[in-house]
Amino acid sequence: RKIKLNSYDDAYEADKTIECFKKHIKEGIFAGAHFLGSPNAAKVSPLAEQNKLPVSGFISGAGFIYEPVKRYIFNLRASYEDATRIFVNRAWKELGYRRIAVIYQEDAFGAANLDGVKKALKVYKAEPVAVASIPRGSIDVDKALEMALAGKPETIVLGLIGPPVREIAKKLKASGVNNILLMTTTIDPAVYDAEGTLIAQVMPPFDDNSRKSVELYQKLMK
Repeated sequence: RKIKLNSYDDAYEADKTIECFKKHIKEGIFAGAHFLGSPNAAKVSPLAEQNKLPVSGFISGAGFIYEPVKRYIFNLRASYEDATRIFVNRAWKELGYRRIAVIYQEDAFGAANLDGVKKALKVYKAEPVAVASIPRGSIDVDKALEMALAGKPETIVLGLIGPPVREIAKKLKASGVNNILLMTTTIDPAVYDAEGTLIAQVMPPFDDNSRKSVELYQKLMK
């Protein structure tokens, strides 16, 4: 049986995601895969359930994909809650940080990151020293950065994607602030201007030799 791959570009816009997904349904697809973005996944998930269409491999770790369990949704990656928990645990236990701030974008991706940090800090009977938000896609970060720094954080978790990350990294570097930025986001090369940046990426365990990709990684790193 031959499988035909149909694809449409939603330009990372949730409303366009609905249009694209409905086109797929009209074409009679039997499954969907690799939808990028949490806001986009929020649109696809209920449509998939309504149309009894299996969907897998969301490029998102938003909690609503996992809970409650959905019959036709199959996600294969770690959640943002998992990633932020690891960040907070490392900041708290290994680096000794107690003052953690959050800057997030106003959409499902940002909200999932904020929620993950709050849940992780709750274990230590703590909460973020400052929380600030930025409209999705905006590069007007000054107010949010000012609010976050007002809490005198030792580190900042960014629930952001793309240009806002670059702007914050540049402004922190220019001001001489050496806060470590902890991000659960796609990698933007511009953030490498910020020394000490830690980035969460979902990948196989680097010591799992049963995976060909890991075996190649270990070989190249020697």
